[in-house]
Amino acid sequence: MKRVLKIVSFIFTMFFTFYISFANINVGDIRAQAYDNNKNTNAINNIYNDDNTINISYLYNEALDEVVYLMNELDVDSSLEAYYVFEYILSNGYISNKTPCFTEDEKDVLDLYNEELLGLDVIYGNMNCRHITDFFTKVLVKMGYDAYVLPCYFSTDKNDISNIPNHVITIINEKNTIYIDATNKIVFDNYKGYNYLTDSNKDYYAIAMADYSSYDRNVVVSHNTNDSISHINKLVNNDINNISNKDINNEYKIAKNKIKNNKYNIDTFIIRYKKNILNNLPDKSIYITNTY
Repeated sequence: MKRVLKIVSFIFTMFFTFYISFANINVGDIRAQAYDNNKNTNAINNIYNDDNTINISYLYNEALDEVVYLMNELDVDSSLEAYYVFEYILSNGYISNKTPCFTEDEKDVLDLYNEELLGLDVIYGNMNCRHITDFFTKVLVKMGYDAYVLPCYFSTDKNDISNIPNHVITIINEKNTIYIDATNKIVFDNYKGYNYLTDSNKDYYAIAMADYSSYDRNVVVSHNTNDSISHINKLVNNDINNISNKDINNEYKIAKNKIKNNKYNIDTFIIRYKKNILNNLPDKSIYITNTY
């Protein structure tokens, strides 16, 4: 993903105080990572449940379930509300074992061969767009939303185009087709009914590239099936409804109030998540093996 040259788009400007209070991550340092099979990659050894080890797949699924449980406790009932709550717990470091940070260094992330564990890097605290999007999208799916990872080409210039994606966001089939960039705190809308996406202030642009959503990891990591790719393309191509700033602002206010009025649930989530997930998380360095 290209370096973000401006602060978050106009639709979130009125909520700047919210993000100043809650965001501990330097968004300006984020870059999407193109996957290159010629480079060394990391893979985690299989971890089985026995007397000495933790099943890492089970642990990741438990982490997702804990977040979903919190969403249910807060009575979150829209994908935008879910995004704001997710942003709050992510930026405050509640779901990571260290202060969360974005990294461009491949050696800092696991990037497992098992793509279902891609978002595990969020728990370990070093992440970029593919890890955040995987985690957030899986939370939405577990909440019952029709949500997918959507590769795209991200830019601050609508004339800057490419045939290869450099970023991933989440696409949700809800009342409208919604595009959430959880990495950069942007809600996109379909630009004039084409696969060009833009924020309401037209500061950021993205070209939807669902056809790259496959098990081919040469470009951007995602793991949609062929049926999912076809479904995503239909959602994008048939998307003619705009999402108004009024609706976006209203969802933000609702989520903010739910966070404010449910401090007990947030606090118990933090304690429970630390006990069940973070305290059982194996040291990353123990399980990494070079595969090339």
